[in-house]
Amino acid sequence: MTTINYYVIDSSSLIELNRSYPIDVFPSLWKNVETLIEKGFLISHKEVLKEISVMDDSLTKWAKKQKKFFKVLDDTQMNIVRQILKKIPL
Repeated sequence: MTTINYYVIDSSSLIELNRSYPIDVFPSLWKNVETLIEKGFLISHKEVLKEISVMDDSLTKWAKKQKKFFKVLDDTQMNIVRQILKKIPL
């Protein structure tokens, strides 16, 4: 049996990744990230795109090109989040 890992990344992780490994200095790293996105193994939420777009830097330009990366939560996912928050309030 093969295990497939899926990853969800937030804005702070993307910002820190770009701060530590800038896109223009480490293009092969970012190409690997793009490969994960293309294969559907790495995703993020549309809100993350909004958060990082405030900076209007190289990360924003890169992110806006990643059409498969940023997802919108569907009703099923929202219900699961509500159930979790009822059990573990913030």
